[in-house]
Amino acid sequence: MHSSTGSTFIEILISLLLISILLFGVDAMQILSLRLTKIHYYYAVAEQQMNNMIQRLSVDHTPDIATWNKQNQMVLPEGRGEINNKLKLVWGNMNAEKCESNKMDYAGCLQIPLS
Repeated sequence: MHSSTGSTFIEILISLLLISILLFGVDAMQILSLRLTKIHYYYAVAEQQMNNMIQRLSVDHTPDIATWNKQNQMVLPEGRGEINNKLKLVWGNMNAEKCESNKMDYAGCLQIPLS
């Protein structure tokens, strides 16, 4: 009777399949991490822009919104702000009228009620 002590072709294929599944999982985690990092970056930039406008409002009650929006467009994708009874900043393809609560994503919005 002949005894085999080496790996068979099927064992090698199964090992490669398991390793590839593991590597796909690692890649998926890295892609998700990069996506979340970008979303948090946009939110942090939006918070900074909101704080910037709040400081401008405390000094000058009629700030230049056009200049602020130019800055918003430079630092956020499609960034635009408005001042009504709320200070509102939206970015991405977010509709400003549908912004009822703070939202964080590639398209998001921040708003603060003005008193």
